[in-house]
Amino acid sequence: MRYHQAAKSTFVITAVTLIAGVLGFAQQTLTAYIFGAGQAVDAFVASRTIPDIFTKILQVGILSIVFVPIFVKYIESKEEEKAWRIAVNLFNIISVFFIALIALGMIFTPLFVKIIVPGFDSATQRLTVNLTLILFPAILFNILTILGTSILHAFKKFNLPALIKLILPLIIIIGLLIFRQKIGIYILSFAFLATAILEFLVIFQALYKQGLRYSFSFHFRDPVICKMIVLVSPFIFSTILAQASTVTNRMLASELTSGSLSALYYAERIIKLVSQVFLFAIPIVAFPTFAAKIAKKNYKALFHAVSLTIRLILFVIIPVSIGLILMRLPLVQIIFQRGEFSFSDSQATAYALFFFSLGLFATGITNILANVFYSLEKTKILVKIAVVVIIFNIILNFILVRYLSHGGLALATSLTNILSLVFHAYFLGRLLPRIRTVLWQKYYLKIIFASFPMGIFVYLASRVVYTNIAAENLFGQIFAFSLVVIPSIAIYLAFAYLLKLKELKLITDILRHKLKN
Repeated sequence: MRYHQAAKSTFVITAVTLIAGVLGFAQQTLTAYIFGAGQAVDAFVASRTIPDIFTKILQVGILSIVFVPIFVKYIESKEEEKAWRIAVNLFNIISVFFIALIALGMIFTPLFVKIIVPGFDSATQRLTVNLTLILFPAILFNILTILGTSILHAFKKFNLPALIKLILPLIIIIGLLIFRQKIGIYILSFAFLATAILEFLVIFQALYKQGLRYSFSFHFRDPVICKMIVLVSPFIFSTILAQASTVTNRMLASELTSGSLSALYYAERIIKLVSQVFLFAIPIVAFPTFAAKIAKKNYKALFHAVSLTIRLILFVIIPVSIGLILMRLPLVQIIFQRGEFSFSDSQATAYALFFFSLGLFATGITNILANVFYSLEKTKILVKIAVVVIIFNIILNFILVRYLSHGGLALATSLTNILSLVFHAYFLGRLLPRIRTVLWQKYYLKIIFASFPMGIFVYLASRVVYTNIAAENLFGQIFAFSLVVIPSIAIYLAFAYLLKLKELKLITDILRHKLKN
């Protein structure tokens, strides 16, 4: 995929993701309005932990990433029929395995809940169990959707997988408006289950149009399946450690003041939106490109693609991170502070958001570098990195929560992401020495220099605006926020232009529709 084609795909996905993010925030705002940041939301957040652990320990996300380079190789070699046979075989094996596993998980859910959130009272634990049982069947549909989406990405079909992200917030919004008084917080779990089923149906309809033909066949000894298992298996130990980190996080949060887990959840929602809008699209578009370049041994083009993706990420995420840090409380108030969500809830959420924002840049770049490792099929290195950073995270959780409460858990996450970035860059540099020139460019400093004046303006302007304007209602909050944010964006773009940042011109070209095929 050429430079402009990749950029255009990235822009389309980002635009769709932005719409999904707006809907998602409408959903989060409605959730906060109805339930606030109390025990019900704490129970819902905890209920999502157990299904997530099952999915991650069994490496479905990693399996789909490992599968893409293999699938791409067959497509590039004009062996599409064989590629589809392997895909169908993989779907069947995973389906049977997970149906059995989900049944076992549902049986032992009460025990899992007691282990993960020992600080909850008995009523909140019972609610957590009930919500978890509703979510468990969604695991299978989510897993198959993840694999199906990875295949569409291999064909460079990015728009539909992005569009299905609109389903969840729409279902939750409709459900909350209609059923909140009848079933309360349960509507969130039912919405997740309904969304998982719908996304599965949409993705597999698209796969059928692309060439998928289902057959009920199982070939456990298929060499490709065996190779994938070999590539994925080293991650199991590191992922168990990662989930131990998640469990530790939930356990520590459950012992804190009621609402601490909810505050982390709402702050994570903001970080997730930022990641989806500004970080999600670029790796998705880049990964099949990396795999194709490596399959053809075109390392010069690979280095160029890596450089482009890192520059695009930094161009956007550095000023966004600065804005999040400096405007965290007004942002949280605009999004969530109404109904049952109080000012103290806003303060608790903004406190966590500050610490989460510190590691955003590391998350974006690490995802890019990890995709290079996956494309090279060098997964054992990633396992070693994961083991070290996860142990580091668990230790930090115990240390920092004592001094910073739930903010310590957020800071531990950011510091872990930064350490992970350092390790990824170091080992990739050893594996591909020439890529070091891509990873350590002085050009990146120009992006920081362009962001610095913007940060000063935001800091000073926010003090003036919020001292002189009473932002007590939603309109006043948005007005005051806009007075700070809109000029700050203009300042950043002006300095980006003066410093001749290439990414600004690229984005401008896309907006003007002057890209050539």
